[in-house]
Amino acid sequence: YVISQQDIQGMQFFDMWGHPHDQILATITVDGTVRTQLPNTPIEKMTFTPGYKEEDKIQAHDIVKTENIVFSMGANRNQAPFPQYYVNGRPFHPDEIRFKAHPGEAVEYVLINANHNVHPFHIHVNRFQIQEMGSELSTERYPVLKNLLEHDPDIWRDIVVVPPNGRARIWVHHKSNYTGKTVLHCH
Repeated sequence: YVISQQDIQGMQFFDMWGHPHDQILATITVDGTVRTQLPNTPIEKMTFTPGYKEEDKIQAHDIVKTENIVFSMGANRNQAPFPQYYVNGRPFHPDEIRFKAHPGEAVEYVLINANHNVHPFHIHVNRFQIQEMGSELSTERYPVLKNLLEHDPDIWRDIVVVPPNGRARIWVHHKSNYTGKTVLHCH
């Protein structure tokens, strides 16, 4: 297996132009004998059952509020930690509760990536549906963005990759049988 990055010149952390942008990141060699041959079923013949009913889909009238969440990074090499992470302009702090919702609520979050790199966003406990994806960057200049911006609003998720200089508008259904803290973060 070869893991490589391709076609992302200018989309890395802090817009580091000049670094090799089509490069091998890792090579993995698997040695040994194959003990058991796994079934090789084509993906189009597989059935996926996420466990959510069609009527569980969030409707616009279910949304009780909208919150913007801006994720950004600082590049001060003289400040620890490096890089610095900010949520709505404030330094990230794991003990701070910045967002609240009530059990059973459906909330719209507009996730904004203020930087020139991808931002994989993950939410624990609760599921969401992507309603909109966008980026200020040109898909002509960065063709890799075309696939990133495609989404199906009917699919339930727990991760979305917020595009560089972009946004993802998601509808989250907070579980009615869960109270307490939960985590939302970027990878």
